[in-house]
Amino acid sequence: MRPLFKSFRASRGANIAVTFAVALVPLVLFAGASIDYTRASGARVYVQNALDAATLAVAKDVKTMSNSQLQTAVSSKFMAILNRPEISDINVTANYTNGVLNTTASASIATSFMYLGGQPTIDIGATSGTSLATGKLEVVLALDNTGSMAANGKIQALIAASHQFVSALQTADAGTGNVRVSVVPFDTHVNIGSINSTQPWMDWSLYAPAQTYGNGQDNQDDNVGNGDDYGNGGGAGAHPSWLGCVIDRLQSYDVQNTIPTADPATFYPAADCTLATLMPLSSNWPALQNEIDLMHASGNTNLTVGLAW
Repeated sequence: MRPLFKSFRASRGANIAVTFAVALVPLVLFAGASIDYTRASGARVYVQNALDAATLAVAKDVKTMSNSQLQTAVSSKFMAILNRPEISDINVTANYTNGVLNTTASASIATSFMYLGGQPTIDIGATSGTSLATGKLEVVLALDNTGSMAANGKIQALIAASHQFVSALQTADAGTGNVRVSVVPFDTHVNIGSINSTQPWMDWSLYAPAQTYGNGQDNQDDNVGNGDDYGNGGGAGAHPSWLGCVIDRLQSYDVQNTIPTADPATFYPAADCTLATLMPLSSNWPALQNEIDLMHASGNTNLTVGLAW
């Protein structure tokens, strides 16, 4: 037996079969791992795409959501878009801070070959984010308060629509102060506020207290044509009876935003009216809504003065 044993020990025949048998298990595991990782990579792409889509879908309403509502919205959108049953252990989180919405998703996918080596799953994940616009928005509502608006409920409809519009802007602003609104009621006048009575750019040459005829007549050759040219209010200074109303400037300044100069043609003629005082750009939403409620219909129409202011 000893010579036979020595011969067997020295023999190299059929060693490839033995080597292959020993190496077969790791080779199968290696090839299987490549397949498992390829499946995981594909699943990761699905997770990323679903998270990007969910993030963009929720971003337009994120300012109006609480944190719990945001989590629910992103998670539900993500699951509806993903729809991949082989992906499990899904967890989605969302965070909105300083105008930026950040989202993350983690999940896992079961292995087919690596399971044999003791790794039943492969973890996958994705992150996404979007920055919401932070630029400021300024909106001016030049609103027709002329006498014709009293017919057929027009002024009431204008008030209701203006309330809805301002409320929508308030919701979009979400307390950031990035949205500001101005309200400018007009007929042939705009009420800029009696606080401006001492401004050097006021023209008092046509002012006649409590004599706003509003009939479109013009008894002076001054191109104003607004029906208020009946009095002479004197020169500059305080005018306690003036409520703050002006008409449009001389042509062609009536259609320009030229800053008043020493030229009287650039001044704003004082007049009398019953319009609500215009409200400059503001994010004071209750005050804006109150301003809208003060509107009423009276007088004739001059679009230019409303648009100018």
